[in-house]
Amino acid sequence: MVSDNVDTRSNVEGNEELEEEDEPERSEGETTTIQTREETPTFPSNSGITPSLEDSEEREEEEDNEYFETTKKTRNRASNDLLEWRRITSFQYYVTGKDIPWISKKMLVSQRTVERDISYMRHNAKQTMRKYFTQTLPEEVLKSLARLNAVNNAAWDMAESEREGTR
Repeated sequence: MVSDNVDTRSNVEGNEELEEEDEPERSEGETTTIQTREETPTFPSNSGITPSLEDSEEREEEEDNEYFETTKKTRNRASNDLLEWRRITSFQYYVTGKDIPWISKKMLVSQRTVERDISYMRHNAKQTMRKYFTQTLPEEVLKSLARLNAVNNAAWDMAESEREGTR
């Protein structure tokens, strides 16, 4: 160990002088061993070599949050799938002639829930039809007319080439 009052800074010239002064005279063939003082390296407390406790706690908290978000999304997806299944099934029973009390008993839900499901399906059907008639159908009609024009033009071209060939 190094005491507090000893200067441990490396001074090459100073160390050589000390070695020369302390070195006893020796004869030929005689060897001497010089002992040097080894200092253990010191690292800063948070040098990045080992993660601190705070970093690992933050990482665990992030992983927990990610797990809960994934679980929440899975639950929401599952509940939405079940909701959609219930609505479709209720509506299928309704359109096959079953009455609302029978459907509610069969599905194990209240009559009001069945009524809301049927209302939702009607509303959804109206929106789907509105979109089809205002966006999809006009586009399909235009495509069909363009194809008919192309067929008509090809037919006229064939008729004209036939007429020119017979002359």
